[in-house]
Amino acid sequence: MLIQYINSELLIFISVILKCFRIFAVQYYSNKDKEMISKLALSKIKGNSKLIGKMMAEFDKTEKTIYNWFDRKDPMLTTRAALRILVAETGLTEDEILVEDKTPA
Repeated sequence: MLIQYINSELLIFISVILKCFRIFAVQYYSNKDKEMISKLALSKIKGNSKLIGKMMAEFDKTEKTIYNWFDRKDPMLTTRAALRILVAETGLTEDEILVEDKTPA
């Protein structure tokens, strides 16, 4: 019984640490110039199941999560790993994929 309690507490602790790490990763590894995904890139992504599959594998996320990232233009899409996949699958350059985020801070 004690071991099950310790295991459940450990799992909760690990999940909190992983969430904190994701927040850190987004802030640290996302593009420093406050850039976001361009409309051109989004149009090339729609219906590209191979690209979505690679993103799911790279980030260990569900298809729904990846589509949510594209809908929200999530900062995870500006990470080096995401850009590598986007460049390879869309045929666009990083300059064509990323545009300056004009929303006020």
